[in-house]
Amino acid sequence: MPGIPTTLEDQFPAGAIDSRARNALILGVLGIVPLSILAGIPAIVMGRHALRRIDASEGPLGGRTTARWAIALGCVSVLIFVAAMVAIYA
Repeated sequence: MPGIPTTLEDQFPAGAIDSRARNALILGVLGIVPLSILAGIPAIVMGRHALRRIDASEGPLGGRTTARWAIALGCVSVLIFVAAMVAIYA
């Protein structure tokens, strides 16, 4: 209702996973082979934003592990891209 302040517990249902963490994980998985660096870097950035948002919620918002996996997969995709470029141009 307008005019009634809401708490974070009211905004997120119990056990809710941050949508940014979920989207970052999807990008991280797509970044491994099909989209490489095009999805890897956004996965890293979105994963970091998700971790900040989860930390700011102080409890009701989950998805920390999902965001960390997204960051890890994004880093792997960037490393694969760099290794491929070195192999091609070295």
